[in-house]
Amino acid sequence: MVRQYPLQTDLRLQLLVGLFVGVWLYLFLSLVGPFDAAEVPMRDRIYLMVGYGFIFFLNYSITIVFQALWYNLSERWTVLSELIFLLAFSFVCYLFCFAYYQTEWVRGDWGRQRFLLEIYLPTLSIILPVIIAGRYLIRPRPKPAKEVKIIEVPQEEPMLVLSGSNKLDLLQLPAKDVVALSSAGNYVEVHFLESGQLRKKLLRATLQQLQRQAPDLLRVHRSHLINPQHFIAWKDHSTLSLPQLQVPVSQKYRAVVMAHPLFVPKEG
Repeated sequence: MVRQYPLQTDLRLQLLVGLFVGVWLYLFLSLVGPFDAAEVPMRDRIYLMVGYGFIFFLNYSITIVFQALWYNLSERWTVLSELIFLLAFSFVCYLFCFAYYQTEWVRGDWGRQRFLLEIYLPTLSIILPVIIAGRYLIRPRPKPAKEVKIIEVPQEEPMLVLSGSNKLDLLQLPAKDVVALSSAGNYVEVHFLESGQLRKKLLRATLQQLQRQAPDLLRVHRSHLINPQHFIAWKDHSTLSLPQLQVPVSQKYRAVVMAHPLFVPKEG
């Protein structure tokens, strides 16, 4: 399996690496004066070594353009790609550095082979780690995964609206708070919980009318509808206990009540 290598495709950052390498090489050659440069006076080295620094920067700038073209065609960059890039860059720099070495400004008297072995390769062994380190430092880094915050949206409670024949006979409350509806002549008593306490409101309506408005309520008696969720226990075989309320169960509806999964008769 070919190992991928992180390549920085931003040419501006790559140019910064090339500029740093060129300046660093110039300072190294002019101030330290290694190899045959030691024989050149420092005053002359300050002028002559600019050429080598410029050659490295210029060649690096040109090479990264071909690097970008190569990457766009292959859409990947591997360790082998990085090695080929460094070798190509080093070879081109050698050709231009030797050509500069033979110019009238430098007037180098060493041949191609001696220049390669005694000047260029030792210099390259010093400058190449700087290039590798610079390219590695500007490598693209994966962005840290953003923490996903799960926001729990509170679900709205189902509301129940009960209305009687009069305009003012209107009661709106959470469906879960309704305990029971009981017929009382021409009215219906709505028993509901409010802050844990059982409340009652009269609506002018029939129990049948309100049953159509609250179909989830269960009829347990001709005069009573209950909310099965509020069942507590059987007081006896014909009476249900609800929060702060007791409701009779008629023989007609007992079978329906017993078939409901929430109701378990009290033994005894």
